[in-house]
Amino acid sequence: MTTTTTVVGKVKAPDGTVVEGAEILARLNGFDYDEEFGYITSRRISTTTDANGEFSFELWPNTRGTEGTIYRIVINSPVNGVSTNFTATIPEQAQVELNDAADFSPVPPLSDAEELVNEAKALRDEARDWASEDEDVVVKDGLFSALHYSAKAEDSATAASTSESNAASSESAASTSASNAATSESNAASSASAAATSETNAQTAETGAVSAKDDAVAAKNATESIFDTFDDRFLGSFSSAPTTDNDGNPIVAGAVYYDTTQQEVYFYNGATWDAPAAQAETSATNALASENAAATSESNAATSESNAADSETAAADSASAAATSEQNAADSFDSFDDRYLGSKTSEPATDNDGDPLLEGALYYDSTSGALRFYDGAAWNTIATRSDAEIRALFSGSGDIVYNS
Repeated sequence: MTTTTTVVGKVKAPDGTVVEGAEILARLNGFDYDEEFGYITSRRISTTTDANGEFSFELWPNTRGTEGTIYRIVINSPVNGVSTNFTATIPEQAQVELNDAADFSPVPPLSDAEELVNEAKALRDEARDWASEDEDVVVKDGLFSALHYSAKAEDSATAASTSESNAASSESAASTSASNAATSESNAASSASAAATSETNAQTAETGAVSAKDDAVAAKNATESIFDTFDDRFLGSFSSAPTTDNDGNPIVAGAVYYDTTQQEVYFYNGATWDAPAAQAETSATNALASENAAATSESNAATSESNAADSETAAADSASAAATSEQNAADSFDSFDDRYLGSKTSEPATDNDGDPLLEGALYYDSTSGALRFYDGAAWNTIATRSDAEIRALFSGSGDIVYNS
């Protein structure tokens, strides 16, 4: 916001009575330049007198300008349609009487060289604002600095991988702009085109900062979408059967949850919750294999967590490492999706990606109401296997198990 001076006054008729409803118009006679706030446009500013004939309005003090502009003042009185015209120069102070301002002389304009130097300084300062203005401080038109977007990007590990890189690019572009503006300042006395180049570079920095913000939001949305898909498949632990998924939506066939009361894993067949794993509880060998597989899964989870932490650390230095981190998250879900294929009406020949089936893969057969697993050659129903067969089938390492 530019600095303003409060201009006050009172309008009277020739007989000395105050005039209510008189219109006071003020307008600069051309464009001017303020070293602190930039270009000042020539626009019409108006107000009207109150019941006491008094008026008050805010005007930019043109004594701050470099062009020697003056204000053209017009007062239109509703009494007999009388109009008064005169010029005024507004000083930089808290308040001034309009009658007094009409006596001030306009400030002489600066030379062309001084104007170019001032313009270059303004472009340099603007470039610095785009690069390093404090967080949550608007630079221009509702947009923020590269420093702001970089700080915001750090709030999310996934979003940071993209946002931090873009913020660094914006900061680099802003630094380049500041350097160009500084060069323009030194050459301003002899070259106005250098100043124009600096202005273009500053605009590039602004575009980069907006791009950083958009990329950060896109990365956050992509990660939330991956998690929501997994969250709809595995609902977590409940003391009783849930009636909706974790988002309050209808439960999909093949969904899984762990019942903390019954201490069993339940699968949704599209209408009711089933616990087919209960028929395999008596197999000590199967339980041991399940425990081992659980330990393997925990180790894999720890490895994934470590990889995610490494990806977050690498995000500060490499946008490609950030992309890898995001892919690892997608691969983790894909690995689960390759092991548990969900609900099917018949035996699947491939996994959900169209790839060959993995030994130990599971699916819920919605036709027979049974949980089935793949032994590397054929699909088998868990509920109809004997202990000896279960021991033989689970003698290798499995990935999806039930541990009572």
